Amino acid sequence: MLLSRVYGSLEHARRGRPLAPVWARCAWLVLLLGCSGLSARPCKAQSFAATLDVAQGFVARAAPRTPYLFSVGVSPALDVGPIRVAVLLAPSYRNPRWDLALGGGVSVFIPIAVRQLGVRIATEAAYLPWQDSVRLSAGVIGEALGLIRLGVWPAYDLESERFEFMVSVGIDMVSWARFIAGTGGRR
Repeated sequence: MLLSRVYGSLEHARRGRPLAPVWARCAWLVLLLGCSGLSARPCKAQSFAATLDVAQGFVARAAPRTPYLFSVGVSPALDVGPIRVAVLLAPSYRNPRWDLALGGGVSVFIPIAVRQLGVRIATEAAYLPWQDSVRLSAGVIGEALGLIRLGVWPAYDLESERFEFMVSVGIDMVSWARFIAGTGGRR
């Protein structure tokens, strides 16, 4: 089923219509260029992350239904230098029904002030099996000490050919565990 969706998307692109919106293609290009230029030496695995994000948003041009979106996602990930590769598992409410987003993503962390404060540029692709749809998204996420994450996620649904916009707030459960263990659980 997923292969037919991908093949159908390629046929869609072959007929002169772009496979993904311009912003999604630009996000991939920025991500690839950023990854290649951020490290002159080979990267080695540094840490494991497990993020928990709660997001809600809306769908552009969603008539006749209310354009509401909601998801709670868990993403186990591996950090290799500034690059994070993650697997996505997110129960999602896409009005009028629930679905389960299965996919993955790649992001690059860009430090701003100190090493632990910065912005993460991310891309994700998710398959929604009950709606038989593929969603591509790009995000900009502000991170503080790896503990708190605030993100903005424009997305494009290939099945319904519609734009979506979500705002997320989240935590990295591994960073919180290290933080609590480092303080001895004291407040």
